[in-house]
Amino acid sequence: MKPLVKYRGGKSKEISYLEKHIPQFSGRYIEPFFGGGALFFYLEPKKAIINDINSKLMAFYFGVKSNFEVLKKELAEIEKQYTINRRNFEDLKSKTPDLRVEDENEALYYNLRNMFNDLTEKTFSDALLYFFINKSAYSGMIRYNSKGEFNVPYGRYPNLN
Repeated sequence: MKPLVKYRGGKSKEISYLEKHIPQFSGRYIEPFFGGGALFFYLEPKKAIINDINSKLMAFYFGVKSNFEVLKKELAEIEKQYTINRRNFEDLKSKTPDLRVEDENEALYYNLRNMFNDLTEKTFSDALLYFFINKSAYSGMIRYNSKGEFNVPYGRYPNLN
């Protein structure tokens, strides 16, 4: 299985090199620096403990585990809006190629980023907010300012894949 989110320093491309150094085991897999979880998802252990210093990342995984149906519903809602916004943007851009066209997904991104940063009331789960930010922030970056607020700009991606 592939990792659910992008994460800097991920091991997806190194699995083939790491694989030969992984002993056979039948006990519990423990991952203290989980990140995107590439090795965990590759190994698919039956019993595991995962952790990471990034509490928002861990809230995402907890949401996936404990409230998947809510996350799935929220994601469908956001993906639908994102797709409509993108279609509107592309249509308007093709009709007015010499003018700067507003991308409604940029406003959506900053609205959800404010929720993610606890600056406005949340209307979505922490899991959805993390996933959306991860998939739509510029270059999948993770960066926080001195106030502890996530401050990466919108990435202008055509979809949330």
